[in-house]
Amino acid sequence: MAATEPNPLPDLPSQVSRVLTDFIAAAQAALGSDLRAAVLFGSAAEGRLRATSDVNLLLLLGGFDPARADELRHPLRVAQAAIRLSPMFILETELPSAITAFAEKFADILRRRKVLHGPDPFVGVTIPGETLITRLDQVLLNLILRLREAYVMRGLREEQLALAIADAAGPLRSCAATLLELEGQKQNSPKAALEQYLKSTGESVWLEALPRISEAREQRILPPGVAGAVLLKLIDVAKSIRKPSPKTQRSGMLNPFDLSGPDFLIFYSLLGVLVLGGLFVAGWLSESGTVPRLDYSDPYLLAYLRGGDREVIRVAAVSLADRGLLKVSNDKLSIANEAASNLVRRPVERAILQRLSIATDFATLFDSATIRAACKEYKDKLQQLHLLPDEKLSGARMNRLLIALVLLIGVALIKIIVATMRGRQNIWFLILMAAVLSYIAVRIHNPFRTTLGNALLTDLRTLFAPLKNRASMINPGGATGEAALLMAVFGLSALPMSRFPIISQFREKQKFYGSSCGATGCGSTGSSCSGGSCGGGGGCGGCGGGS
Repeated sequence: MAATEPNPLPDLPSQVSRVLTDFIAAAQAALGSDLRAAVLFGSAAEGRLRATSDVNLLLLLGGFDPARADELRHPLRVAQAAIRLSPMFILETELPSAITAFAEKFADILRRRKVLHGPDPFVGVTIPGETLITRLDQVLLNLILRLREAYVMRGLREEQLALAIADAAGPLRSCAATLLELEGQKQNSPKAALEQYLKSTGESVWLEALPRISEAREQRILPPGVAGAVLLKLIDVAKSIRKPSPKTQRSGMLNPFDLSGPDFLIFYSLLGVLVLGGLFVAGWLSESGTVPRLDYSDPYLLAYLRGGDREVIRVAAVSLADRGLLKVSNDKLSIANEAASNLVRRPVERAILQRLSIATDFATLFDSATIRAACKEYKDKLQQLHLLPDEKLSGARMNRLLIALVLLIGVALIKIIVATMRGRQNIWFLILMAAVLSYIAVRIHNPFRTTLGNALLTDLRTLFAPLKNRASMINPGGATGEAALLMAVFGLSALPMSRFPIISQFREKQKFYGSSCGATGCGSTGSSCSGGSCGGGGGCGGCGGGS
């Protein structure tokens, strides 16, 4: 709350001003530091106090001490008798809930108030449009029911009907002012607001009742034969105000930041689903098309499509071992003979054999810049075919991610600011939701393969499913190349260990050295394998090669 200097009393009758000043002083003496603010509201605050009007005063308290309140009892009784003082004792902690529960009343306080002591507790306070609409409907319906009861019960005593009209005028005028505010027509005076509303309806008979309403409030009596007709017109006016206009309906629907905490979380959850779904669908649509033809004779090209250069290295190492060009001894890999590198024709195989001219462990192959450079030709070719994202596609993905993050974080941030301004502190769950949804967006925005790449990999698995079914009939030794092709498409686990015992050596190392989709496979680039099952065709297509 913004601190303010005590304000002078508004233009009030001298007796009212004197009694009110004495009561504020008594409240300060009795309540001490518990009295945080004293706010005059209603007709007295706008300088339109009548002899029959109540003087409405809100006392904001830090706490309620019965012993201190006892000291204020006598000054309050005197003020009530002298000027019809009607105080509201409300705790600071209760104010946000009260504003929501009695939105119509506090909307009138926001329009017509004067701070007589302490800071203004309503600085920066706004009432959600949806809350106002709901409360407005409740107040008007209650008013209609009470007026009907008065008409039936007191219809033969017109002086009592005049009192009912006088009592109903204030709420009716306040509701008219709230309605105009919801429609974007700010009107500080409730009396002027009701007149403006009635003129907008074009109902002349309602306009004719306005002077009678003021007369009833000021004189507490009406001429004979008038009160009943005026009361029935008030019922019709209340029913008219209660019908929401298109402008009012739109104002309640189009501002999600006016929703209550739980309702906003539901809205934000739906927004998150839409944003994440839109991020996925936009990527899928922008990267779809006709599946290109690919050279199936090179298993390493297929292995790169499935899991990147780490998968190429795994498949190549197992293939070379199966062909007897490298050997495994004491957890070390080495070439079988000095001439091994001259017996292969693919650059990646040659780079691996040259690296193993000195016995080393399997993990060092992944760290070799020379071997990775030999894999680059596969990456370039797959990017040219739009099976993997190139620089242009990656930029488009980043743009979509930024849009998603702006929506997710921006909407959450605006709601947090609005909630903080309204004195709400329960924002941590929204912060957590925003963080989780943003993390998911980052994870899914840049999968390893494009939509075309995923479609082609699915086609490959369908095409080579018969090969997988007869895996137990494949002979080791690399004579046909079927083993390498099977590993490239389905992962190492597709090979039966009974016929390829060398697989056990690489499976153990694969578990230790990062089988869960390594840095240049699909794991770090946001592949769909990030959720698990990196082996043998699950998740991202076995980017771990299977274990």
